[in-house]
Amino acid sequence: MKLFVGLGNPGKEYEMTRHNAGFTVLDDLASKWHLSFDQEKFNATFAKTKINDETIILLKPLTYMKKVDTNIINGYVEEIKNEEGKASAYPEIQVIQKKASTDENVNINMEFFGLDLSKVPNQNMGDITVYIIPVLYIITSFISIKITNGKKKKNKTLQIEEKTSKDKVNVEDGKTENDESLEAMQEMNNTMMYMVPIMSISIAFIAPLGLALYWLVSNILIIIERLIIDKIFNKEEDENA
Repeated sequence: MKLFVGLGNPGKEYEMTRHNAGFTVLDDLASKWHLSFDQEKFNATFAKTKINDETIILLKPLTYMKKVDTNIINGYVEEIKNEEGKASAYPEIQVIQKKASTDENVNINMEFFGLDLSKVPNQNMGDITVYIIPVLYIITSFISIKITNGKKKKNKTLQIEEKTSKDKVNVEDGKTENDESLEAMQEMNNTMMYMVPIMSISIAFIAPLGLALYWLVSNILIIIERLIIDKIFNKEEDENA
């Protein structure tokens, strides 16, 4: 099944505006496939069809995308800056945190499965929930690097086996030049395997959870992609063996 979600605002006044680019794309697809958005569920209208035995769903949310006046945001940023005596690294996030309860214009729901994505871990050390996403991000970073290095090592080993007859042997230690190159590359990869997550820890703990969530989802998608590609290549290798 494939789900295409087009972002936009419902209502005639928003038709053919830049805010409804997602709706416009879905309308073009629906026209091409002779579909109509005549079904409604989960605060959205959708059209459904099958192409090559695969279910295709085109979905238009009925909720509104909030467009906040930049003058309002800038005014609040200056106000908070004067109150705090310093500028925030994430001024828009700070506006939502401090002004959402009193101004509906900046009242944006930042919750994701009970987690407040506007929170910055190093500013909320007493809240244990702020560590969930950064920790998951760090774990997936290790997994992603491990998979990548494993694949590189396997490919390098295969290349060495294919070129063994052409290698010059180092008489002193009995190693080929390719063996030495492989060891040097592996040592560098091992260093990077630990350095990248360490850097990720520092970044994930000083950034809002929303940014860490974006990185986490990216890691998960990369891991899934690599596992699928490896499975396909392994299957081809088994068939050719």
